[in-house]
Amino acid sequence: GSSIEKKSRKRLKRRFSDVYIVQFADIRQELDIKPVSEFFVQRQLGWLGHLMRMKDTAQERRVWEAGNKFKRKIRRPKNTWDGEKGKFLKNRGITWKEAERMAA
Repeated sequence: GSSIEKKSRKRLKRRFSDVYIVQFADIRQELDIKPVSEFFVQRQLGWLGHLMRMKDTAQERRVWEAGNKFKRKIRRPKNTWDGEKGKFLKNRGITWKEAERMAA
């Protein structure tokens, strides 16, 4: 940057040096708000439970159980919905069978 930018940054630093910088994590903790990522995980696990509770003849359940049998295009992520949910369950120390029992 130019010397003018440097001088203005120094001036701003001096002026606002006593301002306390608050982290988002601190705000979330104080207000007891979960991170957005945790919200999405909870919703997806809720949908997983919904799928597990469906009858075996339900079209949605049959499609989910059939899985992906095709190769993904180049530069597409190799992650699957089942794989991601498996990671979430594993992080929480829950097996697929336990998840099925919990959903029932």
